[in-house]
Order: sequence, then C-alpha cells, then structure tokens
Amino acid sequence: MKSKRERSTANPVRRTDMAANQGEPACAPLKPRPKLFAFLMVAFVIWLGVLLALYFKTVYPERYPSTAATRPGASALPSAPR
Repeated sequence: MKSKRERSTANPVRRTDMAANQGEPACAPLKPRPKLFAFLMVAFVIWLGVLLALYFKTVYPERYPSTAATRPGASALPSAPR
C-alpha cells in the first residue's frame, strides 16, 4: 500500500484536466475593462452624493433642529405657528 505522500505526488491531476475529462468547457479568464470600471466608479460617486444630499436636506435638520426662534416669544415646537 502506498503512503499518503506517494499517492499525492504520484499523479497530479490539474483542475482543467478534470473539467475536460468530465465534458465541461474550461472557462477563460475575464478581460480587464478599465473604461467600464471608471464609469461604474463615477456612477457610484454620483449615487453617494445624491444620498448625502438627501440626508442633509431631510434627516439632518430634524435630528439637529435650530434653537433660534424666528420671532421673540415663538414656540420651538414643530406644530406651533411661527
């Protein structure tokens, strides 16, 4: 009986050889596409800018309201007339 070391080094089978033996086509590596990458990065930055603009226009003012009233004696409640 062969030892583990002898069995592992005796007949190394490559992954592509195994795929060819099973009838599966070997996949070609993907091509780098720098223009597509740049376009996606620009689109991502624009999307982040839109999300930040929406946050600072809607959520931020509600979370940190201004303490200064518009006129003397006005209530700081959001439902009170100003």
